[in-house]
Amino acid sequence: MSRRVLAWLCCLPLLFCTGCWDAVELQNRGFVLSIAIDRGKKAEDHFIVHLTLPNVAALANQDGESKKDSVKTASGPTLAAAMKQEDSLTSEKITIAQAKLVILALDVLHDETMLRETLDYLERNQEVNRRILLMATTSNTKKVLAAKTTGNPMLGLYIAEFYKTAASGAGATFRQDLDKFLFDMENGCGLLPVIIAEKDDDIKIGGSVLVTGGKAVKTLNEQETRGYLWARAACQGAVVSSTLDGQPTAFAVSSSKGGIALIPGDQPQCLLTAKITGSWDEQEQANLPAAQQELTEQIATEITRTTDIFQENHADAYGLREIMRKHHPREYMRIEDWNSWLDTVTYTPVVSVWVTGMGRMK
Repeated sequence: MSRRVLAWLCCLPLLFCTGCWDAVELQNRGFVLSIAIDRGKKAEDHFIVHLTLPNVAALANQDGESKKDSVKTASGPTLAAAMKQEDSLTSEKITIAQAKLVILALDVLHDETMLRETLDYLERNQEVNRRILLMATTSNTKKVLAAKTTGNPMLGLYIAEFYKTAASGAGATFRQDLDKFLFDMENGCGLLPVIIAEKDDDIKIGGSVLVTGGKAVKTLNEQETRGYLWARAACQGAVVSSTLDGQPTAFAVSSSKGGIALIPGDQPQCLLTAKITGSWDEQEQANLPAAQQELTEQIATEITRTTDIFQENHADAYGLREIMRKHHPREYMRIEDWNSWLDTVTYTPVVSVWVTGMGRMK
């Protein structure tokens, strides 16, 4: 065997080795934690994208007052073009694989084409985690990203931690991620929790945006959102303003259980169950049976007001279509117009309230 052939045989295995020709060093990467998407006024700036990247220098600052995120803003005629433009704004190679949060402006949610393009981009992008959190905002998107959060200085990590630990006791919000929202939209309707910027660079989480027919149709306040969450067993930690012995007071919910039951037929009925336990911490004396009845009626009214909103907008927020498909396939196959069918559904709240404490302060 000639030396030339032997040399080629020695070099041949190198062609099959994994290499690092296009590798980017860790210190040269920009790890995006939060993404905010807004609508521009011009066609060439149709999409405006804000990205937050950790400010390493500020994180190392011992005074704890410096802003820990830097916000990069770019725009383009499409979302993909705007994201590519972001790379030119920094010397780092931007990656969104570690992103925890996507915030959508109300203008984007109201535009059916923009919302469809946004969801399609997030779904097809291999870097985007399907469990990334989705939220809506009625505030300036850049101002929300620039907010200072207590405990965790980086907004994306703060929101992710909030929904992992504290949200179960918040009572006025719910967790929504990309995978769940895409599933909801396939069935015609989805809700997004709302985050807003307040004074002193603070944020507030509460309320929701109803998306149906491919776009946002209604912004629900905290009470209307809570009316939806009772049957979803997601109101633990809620505080319900009520009256007790003619005096205004607050009922603190310590346990919230719920359920959704559908009875099909010519006049379909949806039973929305809410089993609630809590206490009036500020009151010592009360006509307990009458107070429980009053609170029961109040919560039932909350649920009814929210279901009225859903029916006005032909919104299947409780997933009745999917319930029909799974549990009543014969009736499901006979329904041709789901909007008309939803109009015939009667929503009946079934509320039970138990008071476990009076006048006991933690």
